[in-house]
Amino acid sequence: MSHPITILMPSRMAGNENSRFRACLSSLADHADDATNFELLIKFDDDDQDLPTLLGIVKEFRNRFSIRHIVTSRASGYGDLHKAALDLLRIADANSVLFWGLGDDCVVQSPGWDTKMLARCHDYDDGLFVLHFRQDARFRAIHGG
Repeated sequence: MSHPITILMPSRMAGNENSRFRACLSSLADHADDATNFELLIKFDDDDQDLPTLLGIVKEFRNRFSIRHIVTSRASGYGDLHKAALDLLRIADANSVLFWGLGDDCVVQSPGWDTKMLARCHDYDDGLFVLHFRQDARFRAIHGG
């Protein structure tokens, strides 16, 4: 099945106090108009001590939307996130029209986010655009701002 949106997500729970992995996946499913509009590709680190927990969460969501994962070396961590994105692009749906790099600390709050993004993704001649997220009250309460 072809998915017009491919979401690329590096994820790590161990040592990542900002991870809201389950909430992020739940928000994607709960707020999409059509869960067949997207696939979620996740890159996990092979040294993450919480990997079994993360894989269990992935299993929970397999019946809600298309979700696949790879497990590779952490390499240099944040400095190598571009390599994680490239690894995920290698397994991405070649027919996708929108590729979205999303962190596991984000929670989607807009109903119909998939339809809205697909409606706007052709507004730019070069096909490139940046979405600006607003921080929710919970994030501000924890991290200030």
